Amino acid sequence: MNIDSLEYCIFDPSAKVGTGIFDFMRPAEDGSLVTLIRGLTLEALKASGQVSPEASVCPWEEAAALSRCRARQRLCQGPQRVTRERWLESFEVLFPARWEQAEDYEVFMVPECITDSIYCFGVRIDEDYFLINEEALTPAKVLVQQCKVSMEKPQ
Repeated sequence: MNIDSLEYCIFDPSAKVGTGIFDFMRPAEDGSLVTLIRGLTLEALKASGQVSPEASVCPWEEAAALSRCRARQRLCQGPQRVTRERWLESFEVLFPARWEQAEDYEVFMVPECITDSIYCFGVRIDEDYFLINEEALTPAKVLVQQCKVSMEKPQ
């Protein structure tokens, strides 16, 4: 693999924390790829247990897509029913973004991302309150529908 810039990195799908992106890679003097800071090969990292056996070197774009998928699986677990007080706390922590009100529902987005393009949304349906993590561009009606479906499930 021949690279002239930081186009490649190590992605570890089994990483316990974080994005799964371990480090960028750079060419060493012998032509091998080593980590940007410490100059270690992927094989050395695997042998020392710093990354899992499933870790691999991949293009940055691929690692970023895998990281987004990993974040979505970890963070977007569906609506969580909360108290009115907890909902208001989320509403008031920062000026709400994408605030939409209708006769039977209200939706807002907390304007600070959790990671990448995943944000926390507050949803009110009549007197039921929810927080839900979703992609920033998720339509309000989709969020409301997800909350309505969760209301129908036995607790």
